Amino acid sequence: MPIHLKMRHVPKSEVDEDADLMPHRTVDKHQIKMKLIYSDGRKPVVSNKDFTPEEAAERMSEWMQQIVKEESQENKLQGVVDHILEIEVRSSKVPNLNLIDLPGIVARRLIDEPDDMMQRTRTLVEKYLQMPHTLVLAVVPAFERVRNSQAFQLVQQYNLMDSTIGVLTMVDRATDASDPNGPLAEVISRLEGTSRDIVYLKEGYVAVKNRDTRLSPECLLDEFKAEENAWMEENMPGFTERRLASSSVLAPKLEKMLADHVRVSWVPSNNCEDSGRA
Repeated sequence: MPIHLKMRHVPKSEVDEDADLMPHRTVDKHQIKMKLIYSDGRKPVVSNKDFTPEEAAERMSEWMQQIVKEESQENKLQGVVDHILEIEVRSSKVPNLNLIDLPGIVARRLIDEPDDMMQRTRTLVEKYLQMPHTLVLAVVPAFERVRNSQAFQLVQQYNLMDSTIGVLTMVDRATDASDPNGPLAEVISRLEGTSRDIVYLKEGYVAVKNRDTRLSPECLLDEFKAEENAWMEENMPGFTERRLASSSVLAPKLEKMLADHVRVSWVPSNNCEDSGRA
C-alpha cells in the first residue's frame, strides 16, 4: 500500500497562528493531516484534526489494518493494495516535496499469495517511476547483490540513473568476517564505486544502519542518529564525513538532488549578455 507524504513549506507564523485561538494548546512546529484515498472511486476518508507524529503513526496503523480487514471480507486481498494513505505535513522546516513509500518488489511469493505477486508489485512501482519529475531512493539490503535487485533493474529500464540515490540498508548485517580485505570490504567498494556489483548512479550510494531493536520504541530520532553515527565511525571511519554513510547524510543528499532538479527543470537559464557591460 503506497504511503504518500506531502511536505508543504509554510511561513512559521501560519503554523503557529492557532496559538491565538487556542492558547491552552502547546504550539507545535508543524501541522499533520491525513487522508485515505481509495483506488476504486469510494469517497476518501479525511481527518478533521491536526495529528501529532505519534497520533499520525497510530492512525496510519489503524487505517492499514482497516484496509486489510475490508479487503479480506470482500475476498479482494491479493497481497497488493493500491489505495493511498496520504499524510500532509505543513511546516516552516520542510521543503515542498512529495515522498511516496512503495512496497518492495516481491521476488518469491508466499504460499497463500497469487502466482503473479512479483508482477503485481513491479507494476505498482512502475506506475510511479513513469511519472514526470520522479526522484528515486532505491533501497537494497547491503548483504544482497545490487544487480539482482528488481528496483535497480527498473531504475535502469526507465533511465533514472541520474535521478536516483542508492541506499544500502542494514549495513550492520552485511559484515563478512571471512573477507581478507575486511568485514565490510564489499559495502565499501560499492560506496566508492569500484565494485562490479553496482548500477552506476550519478548521485551514488549511501549506507545506513538497521535500527537497533534493543532501543525502546519511544527512542528519539536524535538518539538513533547518534547511535548510528557512532557505529559508522567505529566500523567505517571517515565515510560519514565523506557523505557516504548514515541517515544523517541521506536527507541533505536528497534535498540537494531536489534542488538541482528544480534548477535544471524550472529555473530559466539567463544567456543574455548585458549590453551595458564593457
